Amino acid sequence: MKVGDLVTWAFTSPDVDDEAFTEYGLVIDVQGVPDAQYTSQRPRVLIKFMDGDESWIYKNHLEVVNDNESR
Repeated sequence: MKVGDLVTWAFTSPDVDDEAFTEYGLVIDVQGVPDAQYTSQRPRVLIKFMDGDESWIYKNHLEVVNDNESR
């Protein structure tokens, strides 16, 4: 997962009868784990969602739809 990738984030909203939602967004920053000694930390990705909101999401909660590699 890298900057420019299109990703999906699927989640369940506790406010709407546990209805499942999927959001699409672009990766605009990637934050890795700085050191192996910090095993409790997980890599996070800053996503700019289609509605303009930005949020840090754990990488394992995202799925790459289309990467930004040029062909």
